[in-house]
Amino acid sequence: MLQAHSPAFMWMKAKGPWMSKDTVGAAQMPGNWSTPNSHALLISSSTKYPDIAWDFVKMATGGHGAFELGSTLNVLTGSMSANKRLFAHFEKNIPDAVAVMRTQVEHLDKLVGNWPAAKDAAIKEAFFPELQNALLGRKSAQEALDAAEKKVNRVLTRR
Repeated sequence: MLQAHSPAFMWMKAKGPWMSKDTVGAAQMPGNWSTPNSHALLISSSTKYPDIAWDFVKMATGGHGAFELGSTLNVLTGSMSANKRLFAHFEKNIPDAVAVMRTQVEHLDKLVGNWPAAKDAAIKEAFFPELQNALLGRKSAQEALDAAEKKVNRVLTRR
């Protein structure tokens, strides 16, 4: 499977019990292109409780919540620490999927199938200066992350 996404692999595996690590392999595209999983959690602009929805997204994508989300849906997450635990979980419970999942976290400098958000440029403009502040030691990683979150939230709430 070239450009393998784990959700596609898991769907095919459910339909074809013959699929295993002995019958189906996974590899990056020639040139080592990364194949990220394109799933996301979104908050509708018409939600009655946007703050509670945002708290849920943060809970589901960080710490133990990210592990629970990934192990329940059989996917990797945006959390490196959760993904480390998830790889151990999948190695034990669904070893056939591990090679496919590895393609999603390798060679992230070359992304394929990456869909930018509608406000992609504004989000990057808000986020990357704070990343630079952390990398250059102007702010701690947590301070930069907190500032970036506020700036990105401001972009996302603009109409």
